[in-house]
Amino acid sequence: MKTGAHSGRTYGKVQPVYASEAALSSIQTPRLPDRPARVQVEQKRALQQAEHAGDFNIWYGRYMGENNFERAPKAATRVCIETDAGLTRADYTSATAHVCLHFARGDCIYGKDCTFRHAAPTEEDESMADAPHDVFGRNRHASWRDDMGGTGTWNKECKTLYVGRLCNLPSEQVMTEIVVRHFGEFGPIESVRVLKSKGCAFVTYKLRCTAEFAKEAMAEQSLDHDEQINMRWAYDDPNPRAQAMRLRNNAQIMLAAMEAKGHLPQQEEASFYADADDVSEEPDAKRLRSADGSGSSDIGPTPLTREEHAQQLAEAEAQLEAAAAAEAAAASAVAEEARRVQAASEASRLDAILNQIDNDGPVGGVAAAPDPLADFLRSVDGHGAVAAASTAPHARDADVSLPPGVWQPRRLPAGWREYADPASGHPYFVGPDGQTTWKHPTG
Repeated sequence: MKTGAHSGRTYGKVQPVYASEAALSSIQTPRLPDRPARVQVEQKRALQQAEHAGDFNIWYGRYMGENNFERAPKAATRVCIETDAGLTRADYTSATAHVCLHFARGDCIYGKDCTFRHAAPTEEDESMADAPHDVFGRNRHASWRDDMGGTGTWNKECKTLYVGRLCNLPSEQVMTEIVVRHFGEFGPIESVRVLKSKGCAFVTYKLRCTAEFAKEAMAEQSLDHDEQINMRWAYDDPNPRAQAMRLRNNAQIMLAAMEAKGHLPQQEEASFYADADDVSEEPDAKRLRSADGSGSSDIGPTPLTREEHAQQLAEAEAQLEAAAAAEAAAASAVAEEARRVQAASEASRLDAILNQIDNDGPVGGVAAAPDPLADFLRSVDGHGAVAAASTAPHARDADVSLPPGVWQPRRLPAGWREYADPASGHPYFVGPDGQTTWKHPTG
């Protein structure tokens, strides 16, 4: 039986990387060496106390009657891909054989005679994997387990592992180096995030099968400080940037798979996005651009950035504001024209009223208001006729005998007429050409 702590072997053949995402992408999937697989342990494991005493619970991975409150012991064995991987009977007899679970845990007793494969998962395993099963052939479930352990769920393509109970005495940079060195042995890593204050880390693999293999291989293992780590599936990252990155990666994987199967040829795809008419008909939120900003590119179309999308929204808002301003200006011009037409109509109506003035009739067809002075003079005996004659506009120029105290107004020039204003009772004068004035005409 071998362990990493007692054998003195340094696990992981990759160098520590943590500076950038490009450095993480340099980790390659271990290749299967052309040699027989070695036996990892010489002695079979001892039977558990309650083994074969009841039914085995596949959900929690233990037999009925086992103590649920005991903490799992530290792992006694650990796989080393560089020395343990090799050819088995499954490589010669079955093309669809799964990876050996005991090989991942480092305690397979069969070696080259094992009916499962002894190798790290590859891209071929990822393409052949189905949703109901994991890389070891175990059944996955419709929901997560209560402790986020087990085989996982088929409803979500989770590739992120939660690594708890890390020693947080070193710096965050050194902790990241340790995590990448131990977990980078099993395959390409997409990102590593270490939380020093909480003593945990999140490791995201590029392949789901690699994450499943690493979860079983590193369960209850020790790193550089003799701690016993806790391996679980991670919840979804609530960070919007991480969610957008995950969706973009899934879209790129889907397009690459469609292109590999011939459903989306690269030339037709490039010509589709290069056509200006087709691009103009697409919704703004789903448009794609090339890397150099043109319609086509050698590396294919890429989504719009957040700055470009914000610039498009600003341009659209500016166009809407310009259209609203033009519409308001047009409405103001229409209202000004309506006011001008109304003023001209009122002026024409006043001129018509003045032209239709009759000497014997009321002005504009409206009866003159009663004159209180004329009514009083009519009520006086012997003065009604004189008062009526003196107050009538057309009789002021006639030669009449006026009573004492009543004066005769001056005569008007030829063509002028005098009328009384119905509202104020003041006289106004109308000339032969239709002009009106409050002053007495002379000449």
